[in-house]
Amino acid sequence: MALLGQVDKIATILMLCLVALLLNLSALEVAMRRDIDMNRELITAGFANLAGGLGASPIGYQTLGMSALAHRLGARSHLVNVIAGATCGTALFFGSALFAYVPKIVLGGMLLYLGLSFLVEWLIDSRRILPIIDYLLVWVILGVIVAAGFLQGIVAGIFIAAILFVIAYSRVSIISNMLNGQIFHSNVDRPKAHRDLLNEHGAEIHILRLQGFIFFGTIQVILNQVRQRLADKNRPKLGYLVLDFQRVTRLDSSAVFGIARLKQLTHANGILMVWTQVSPAIQGQLVRGGLVDKTDDSFVILPTLDHGVEWCENKILARQGSPDLAVFIERLGSQLKLAFPGLKAVNELTKYLERRAIPEGEYLMHQGDPPTYMYFVEQGMVTVQLQTDDGQIVRLRSMRGGTMVGEMGLYMGTSRTADVIASRPSVVYRLSAEALETMRKQDPKVAALLHEWIARLLAERLAANNRMIEALMD
Repeated sequence: MALLGQVDKIATILMLCLVALLLNLSALEVAMRRDIDMNRELITAGFANLAGGLGASPIGYQTLGMSALAHRLGARSHLVNVIAGATCGTALFFGSALFAYVPKIVLGGMLLYLGLSFLVEWLIDSRRILPIIDYLLVWVILGVIVAAGFLQGIVAGIFIAAILFVIAYSRVSIISNMLNGQIFHSNVDRPKAHRDLLNEHGAEIHILRLQGFIFFGTIQVILNQVRQRLADKNRPKLGYLVLDFQRVTRLDSSAVFGIARLKQLTHANGILMVWTQVSPAIQGQLVRGGLVDKTDDSFVILPTLDHGVEWCENKILARQGSPDLAVFIERLGSQLKLAFPGLKAVNELTKYLERRAIPEGEYLMHQGDPPTYMYFVEQGMVTVQLQTDDGQIVRLRSMRGGTMVGEMGLYMGTSRTADVIASRPSVVYRLSAEALETMRKQDPKVAALLHEWIARLLAERLAANNRMIEALMD
């Protein structure tokens, strides 16, 4: 019961010693200009207190003053610890009268030397290396220590430093990249007619890739950015707002109010908002804050940025009157005529191709397979995916009607680097390596036409990737 009556004081001592130990070790690293093994020092302090407790010793830890004094006097040997312990042990067994033989001026001189060296270092020398705010904070801490006490000075320093941190962090932009749908596309290869529509209307998609810790001081940055985009009359009307949370470490509960304001802002302006790669913890906060409503189709959460942008692109295509994407058909002949207006001999190419209907779930290629085929997608959708070491499936790219897959392996002669699976019932045209070689020998003009067409598609992909990389590096 005696111990339970002092539990508040015990807890205070533990917290004070822990904070003082960490501060002392960090300061010792600076004073001695070398790294200190924090784990080793904590273990040492723990065992020392366990042993000292057997003799009713008060709590102890590595002190900055005595350690720095020994270091500055040139005492770098472990004998310093042995001698200090032996001296305390001598006083324990023989009494404090033994210290009367030590001149007080020597002890006072060492304390004066240590105190003045710290004052000179932190009040004078530090002015050259510390920012003005941090330098003034040193004086404030010193003033509080002199006026109220050491513990009060530590508390005041931590409190003021926390306020300064919040102010400084709120000025750091949590937006790592600002993109739009014309620059950043989903990993879905689409027919040329759809690509043209997305290039025309892609600026309606506004993408913000977020980073760091979101709280009341930083959520305002997102609100201001969205308002600026709405006020920009030189760009198309904003229709879709995509927020990517892949690099967000945490969402503070105070930011929920700011998110509610953001949702009101987008809803009032008819903007569909998409959140991507939101951690379960953040989703839980949104649910508790009443921001997730399954009946509200103006706000959705999707697993990745790729899926979020694809969702917006599908909305744009549907609004522009494109056919149902699930059953969209882009005939191979139409693809060639669109790529080469005025071309008459389209059927000369199709005789080298094998038409195949692929059910959903069937693999066209497996990782490691030899490069024997490439495919032209006429209907449906096939997906290039990779299985990670932990068993997760990562979508690398999806191809709808009017695109192709497998051309890189066929041209380079390298094994397949990923799986290709029909994610919907699809119709494809397969070109084998043998048929390509026959075409090259028997119909060189048709082969040249095929090579030029594939080169155009690859060049479009490369140009789009370059634009996206440049935008991400800004």
